[in-house]
Amino acid sequence: MMPMTPLASLLIGLQLFLGGLPRGIGPGSGSTCPLDPAGSAVWAKKIALGSTSWPALFHGIPLAAGGSLAVGSVSGYPSDGWIIQVNAAGTIDKQWSYACQKYDRLLGVTATADGGFVAMGKTNFEANDQGGDGWLMKLDKDLVPKWNKTYDLGKQQNDFRQAACLTDGGFLLAGGYSDTDGSSSLIARANATGGVVWAIKIEDTIFAAMIPTPDKGLLALVRVNGELSWLPTLIKLDSTGKVKWAKKCDLDYEFRSGFVTSSGDFIIGGSSASHNLAMKVTSGGAVKWQSAFGSTFSYMSKIFPAPGGGSYFVASYNSNVQVIVAKTTATGGLSFARGYAPLIGNFQESVDHAFQATDGSIVMLCNSVGTAAIIRFDANGRTDSKCKLNPVTYKRTNPKLTLEDIDIAPKKVKLTVKAVKVIRKATAAVLEDSCK
Repeated sequence: MMPMTPLASLLIGLQLFLGGLPRGIGPGSGSTCPLDPAGSAVWAKKIALGSTSWPALFHGIPLAAGGSLAVGSVSGYPSDGWIIQVNAAGTIDKQWSYACQKYDRLLGVTATADGGFVAMGKTNFEANDQGGDGWLMKLDKDLVPKWNKTYDLGKQQNDFRQAACLTDGGFLLAGGYSDTDGSSSLIARANATGGVVWAIKIEDTIFAAMIPTPDKGLLALVRVNGELSWLPTLIKLDSTGKVKWAKKCDLDYEFRSGFVTSSGDFIIGGSSASHNLAMKVTSGGAVKWQSAFGSTFSYMSKIFPAPGGGSYFVASYNSNVQVIVAKTTATGGLSFARGYAPLIGNFQESVDHAFQATDGSIVMLCNSVGTAAIIRFDANGRTDSKCKLNPVTYKRTNPKLTLEDIDIAPKKVKLTVKAVKVIRKATAAVLEDSCK
């Protein structure tokens, strides 16, 4: 149970199966980046780290001056967690692998008040992706580990995929857990040194995303096991892990990401078999508006606010080997949608994360067989002019989605926390042009 698209899960399985050969150094690119009208560099870069290193990137955050920090894994044997820091011009400033226990994978990262970061993921799992413990690592500004902890819930496997910083220096943590009885969402609160204050699991659910809320609680985006299918569900939790409300949807959608607005409402993004979904939900779980758009298979990875407020960017991909960046209006109307194919190689690509950089550009993290890419778009969805722009036909529809109350009863659980050693090693990746 991973926070990845189905394609990304397959790619990682191939990575773990084929990993184990020495790492190499790939060729670099010295090309000049074109500029968008605001002066921000736009480019499409794939990672060159040798043919056997299988780099993957799953999450990232913006840094000062248009830079980015991204986390994922490199294969080695066994695989290691991986962090790279990329500047606005498209070169890597810092890069390190982190070996914790057996196979390791970093799935999320967030900035902390002291100028450093906390990264999270999964460690101590097997080559077939079975087993494993949650992983939380505190880093200073230079990406040097300050402490490193694992979290074991017993039986089969658990992980952490998102963290939110609290004013007391602690964290809200969210991820997944699975055993022979099925899948659960795992939510925890940790103190400033990674000790567990409380932890709950929400049984018969598949975790997708967490939205931290101003009351120090969170909104969990999950799928609940229904009679015939997994139902997209929103669960509002307070600062102690108690359920304030929970709402399910009977349509075949999957909630994937979202954020809280300045008014306290939520913008939620998701997908069905053929459409992307954007909707606005009140702080109490009532739908204000909804919009569906897309064609053929379309899988949304991220929805996030556009500059100035009142509109939203959407990052997705579809079965036509396209990665897509789109923009909606304040009520879900479509401003534009641009598709590019391919941006990495000749294989299907997944979009695993996207966010807005501090200089206004859009940063997208993509994975394909054996490699990963970082794409920078301008505010109009344009990237390197050498990349092939494929027409995308999106038409807005009203999916008539309703949210209904559902009873959710989380169970308190005990996580076994261990302080473990992590080995940091320099890696030698470079970014080269994806589009020639």
